[in-house]
Amino acid sequence: MLDLIIGGFTEAHRQPVTNLMILLQETERTISSDRRVGTSMAAGHIDYLLNLVQAQDGAFLTAVRNNQVIGFLVVVISSEDPGDEHLKQAYRRYGEITDMIVEPDHRGQGIARRLLDQAILHVRGRNLSRIKVTALEGNQAAAALYRSTGFKPSERTFVLDV
Repeated sequence: MLDLIIGGFTEAHRQPVTNLMILLQETERTISSDRRVGTSMAAGHIDYLLNLVQAQDGAFLTAVRNNQVIGFLVVVISSEDPGDEHLKQAYRRYGEITDMIVEPDHRGQGIARRLLDQAILHVRGRNLSRIKVTALEGNQAAAALYRSTGFKPSERTFVLDV
C-alpha cells in the first residue's frame, strides 16, 4: 500500500469527497429512514464538517491512491458540558469520529484501518485518552471494522419518533 497517502482535505478533493458523501448518505438511508437524499445534503454537510474540524481542533483526512480520493474520515475533539461530572477527568475530552467511508471497490484493503490509525494519532497528539465513533444500528460492516480495531461497545441510543 505504498501508493496510498493519508493526508488532509484540500479543495482539489472537494468533488470526489462530495461523491463519497453522497454514497455514505445513500448507504445510511438504506438503514435509517431519517436520512436525507445524499445529493441534497452532501455539499453543505462537507462545508459544515470543514467548519467543525476548524472549530474543534479536528482533522478531515483523505485516503488518496493514484491521485484519486478513495476514502475519508472526519475526527473532531469533543467534550462533556463543563458542569457534567459523571466521567473521570481524563475522559471528559475525547476524539469523535463523525463520518468515514471508503469506496466499495477499495474496501477490504486496510484503507479504513489506515484512516482510523491516523485519527487515533491525531487524538493522542492532543493528549487525550479516548476516541468515540458511532454506527447506525444494523451497519454490521462498520461495527465489525470498529471491533477489529479495538473499539468496544460503550453506550446504546434508543430513539422513539413521537
